[in-house]
Amino acid sequence: MFYSMQLRQVVGMEEIPAIAPSNITVEREYLRILPRRVGDNTQASETAPTGNRLAQGDRVLVRLTITAPEDVAYALIEDPFPSGMEVTERGTAEIDEWSAWWANTDIRDDRIAFFVRSMPKGKHVIEYNLRAQTPGTFHALPTVLQGMYAPQTRGESAGARVVIK
Repeated sequence: MFYSMQLRQVVGMEEIPAIAPSNITVEREYLRILPRRVGDNTQASETAPTGNRLAQGDRVLVRLTITAPEDVAYALIEDPFPSGMEVTERGTAEIDEWSAWWANTDIRDDRIAFFVRSMPKGKHVIEYNLRAQTPGTFHALPTVLQGMYAPQTRGESAGARVVIK
C-alpha cells in the first residue's frame, strides 16, 4: 500500500511578508507608464513610482526582480494580479519577447506564469504591462518562484496592497 500526505495551513493576515527559504529573493514593483514626447512626432514612455496608488485607466509596468545565490534549473515564476488590474484588450501583457530569458509565458485571468529552463546565479528582471481597471483597494498575493523538480528551491515576494481611484 502506498500513500502520500500533504499538510497545508492558511493563516489570515493583513500584510504578507516575503519568504526566502532557499535564499532566492523576489521583489515586485508597480510602476506607472507615462508618455513622453521626444521630438516633433515621436513619443517614448518613462516609468514613475506609484507607491501602489493608481488612477483608473493607468498603464502599469510590473517589474519582478529575482536574485538567486546559485544557478536554478526548471523553475516556475507565478505572479498573481491584484483584482482591480487586468491585462490589455488583446489578452496579452505586452511582454518584449525578444529580450526574454525565460522559456515560455502563460497568461491567465488572475495571474501570469513564466517558465524558466535555466537561470544562472545573479539578478534577473521580468517586466510586463497591466492596466488599472476597477476602483477600490485590492490585495495581491506574493509572487512565487518554485523549482518544478526541486521543491526546496523557493522564494516569495511580499504581498501587496494596491489602491485604484
